Amino acid sequence: MDEDGKVIQRIIYDELECQSYDGGMFLLTSNGKAFYANNKGELISKHGYDFGEMFWSRRARVSYNGKFGYIDSTGAEVVPLIYKNAEPFYYNVAVVGNGKKYGMINNLGGIIEPLEYDRIQDIYDEKEMVTIGYTGFKNGEAFYFDREGKRVAKLKDVKFKKQ
Repeated sequence: MDEDGKVIQRIIYDELECQSYDGGMFLLTSNGKAFYANNKGELISKHGYDFGEMFWSRRARVSYNGKFGYIDSTGAEVVPLIYKNAEPFYYNVAVVGNGKKYGMINNLGGIIEPLEYDRIQDIYDEKEMVTIGYTGFKNGEAFYFDREGKRVAKLKDVKFKKQ
């Protein structure tokens, strides 16, 4: 609708979410599928995804046929849809998994930590509202990673049981 309330384009999406990134991006949903459009309203996604979310660290997490990956603001799948589990990018790091093991990748899909951890979780600073690092668990041991995904320390006093 224009500012006078006149319809200038008919409604064809169930939901529309706007993000001011690279001049404006839109996450659109229709019949349970997620699509992406640029600020001109042109679709940039290859197809309708089963799941889609807004951009974090210049990447949007998407899923199609049960596999997750990431697209950039042109709609290109910069990280292939090969993961069974995936978290959003924070500071160009994302936790991904194959359903059994977890690892971390950079925003080009490069492996930072291989998929050999039983669990990896982010450490979130509630006051600052930012991810400050990660804790990874492997073979009953715990490890600390900085927010760039670099393994910094083995946490000697922390033990856990596999769930």
